[in-house]
Parts: sequence; structure tokens; C-alpha cells
Amino acid sequence: MFYLIFLLPIAALILWIHAELRLGRWARITSGVVCLLVAIYLTFSLSRVGPRYERDFHRFALKRAEQCLANGETQRVEEALYRYNTIAATGDTYRAAIDMNGFLSPHKPR
Repeated sequence: MFYLIFLLPIAALILWIHAELRLGRWARITSGVVCLLVAIYLTFSLSRVGPRYERDFHRFALKRAEQCLANGETQRVEEALYRYNTIAATGDTYRAAIDMNGFLSPHKPR
């Protein structure tokens, strides 16, 4: 499915170029509109990638904080929240969520 995102604009561009060189007026107009719609959809899809990752990092970090609190590791969660707030104060909540997620990760002893 991921590869279709890259194949769809290439196919639309090839169709548009073919229509410009060999087909009639309505085919050129239609293929141009299709090419524009594909470009708009691709731009819209790519603009949502960053917020989706940030949302996932926040969700995972909160889930790990909940697990740590259930295990009685309150000091670890307090330190992770302090680190998050320190980094988020600069306006970089994406990096703050990544840092908190990494700090609370059970694979890294801290």
C-alpha cells in the first residue's frame, strides 16, 4: 500500500504527458485535472505524517508512564515528565515526546 503513494503520481504524470502528446483536447484537460488532484492528495497525505508520529509518540509515552506507575516507579515517571517539560518549553514537543518515550522504555536501564 505504501508503494502506491509513489506509483500513483508517476502514473498520473505519464498519463498526462501521453495525453499532451497524442490525445485530444478533452483528454488533455481531464488528465491535467487528474494530475492536479493526485498532487493535492499527495501533499495532504504527506502533511499528516509528522503530526501522526508525534501523536503516536505521545500515546506510547503515556502508556509507558502508566505501566511504570502501576509498577511503583513514580520517581522514574517524575523524572521523565520533568525532562519532557524542559524540552517542551522550547516548543519542540515532538523531540520531548521522543525523549520521554526513550527514557521510559523498558529496554534501556536508567
